[in-house]
Amino acid sequence: MAMNEQETTAFVRKLMTAFAERTGLVGGRAPTRYLWTDAFAVCNLLELERRTGDDRYRELALRLVEQVHRGLALVQSVEYSNAELQNVRRNSSAVNLSRTAQISTG
Repeated sequence: MAMNEQETTAFVRKLMTAFAERTGLVGGRAPTRYLWTDAFAVCNLLELERRTGDDRYRELALRLVEQVHRGLALVQSVEYSNAELQNVRRNSSAVNLSRTAQISTG
């Protein structure tokens, strides 16, 4: 039997609360980010805010986007540092830096 809109909203609230706790979006756990699930979570949180009028869900969505953004910036920083190290080892910085720019932007 299909759920009605109220039942669906209640189910998604529980699901997203568990997701936020399990992945460190709220509570004391260290954040654990996975781009695909996080993208769906942002959509779910924004839909919950639309359905319930509860600003808390928009705030969670924004916090999640910020955590993902910080995580991706860190990955790019590490990739760039590794590329710089390779440049020193190979003594061909111009070629490797242009490759790093291609990786970082596309």
